[in-house]
Amino acid sequence: MLGTGISQFYCNRRVLYWGLYKAERIAPGILSKQTPGWYLLQSYNTVMFAFGTQSDGLANTEYNDLGLIGENVWKSLLKSLQAENYTSEASELKLIMKSRADHWLTLADPFSSEQPWDSTAQEAVYMWSKVFGHEEMANCTINSIRGYSPTIAHWGWNGNARRYWDFGTAVTVQPRDAVWRCVYIAPLGLYITVDAGVITEFTFSSRSGEVGIQLADVVDQNLGTVPATSAVVKYKKPASVAGSPDIQLDTAGL
Repeated sequence: MLGTGISQFYCNRRVLYWGLYKAERIAPGILSKQTPGWYLLQSYNTVMFAFGTQSDGLANTEYNDLGLIGENVWKSLLKSLQAENYTSEASELKLIMKSRADHWLTLADPFSSEQPWDSTAQEAVYMWSKVFGHEEMANCTINSIRGYSPTIAHWGWNGNARRYWDFGTAVTVQPRDAVWRCVYIAPLGLYITVDAGVITEFTFSSRSGEVGIQLADVVDQNLGTVPATSAVVKYKKPASVAGSPDIQLDTAGL
């Protein structure tokens, strides 16, 4: 029996370490205990442990061949290792992720998790398939999500899978997740991110197709958070949605 548990136990730790590294890069001087490089390598080593083996040859963790929660941060971790010139570490991480992506190609339904009803694997399978050029598997992943998110929301099947898009033609959404730095607008296939500060609100009108976002330098001034001095806003369309318009940036007022 494994004493270190399932690989899912290590997901939050990896993200936390990388997040502290990134915080120092965005707001220099915010860290006081360790250097940003220390936190970056802690994130890397936590990932590597989950894919390592013990002296008896048994795996350190179970389910590490499946897609895991928050693996988009691992892609950011890989980029950070490359940016900080940790060349060998970046190569090792990339090699393991590619071996997983290649393994998923051999499976008809590589979207399992520690629970059969879970859908946490799709994020990783889609992302690494795109990274390593496995377009067919990436499309398969999107189709699997569409399979449990019907065109017309049905509350008796999969609950509120469509969430905000179940009603009306215009909505205003205030993020309440732990990050506040990314939004995905499903009817447009549009993904918006900021690398610093937060997205406090976004609006979307299905009738006009217009999207607006509001940014702030911190979530709450009373928390003592170091404000971001600048931010890069990026947008892309990772999904092709029938009938959705082309994205055009309105720079008026910027």
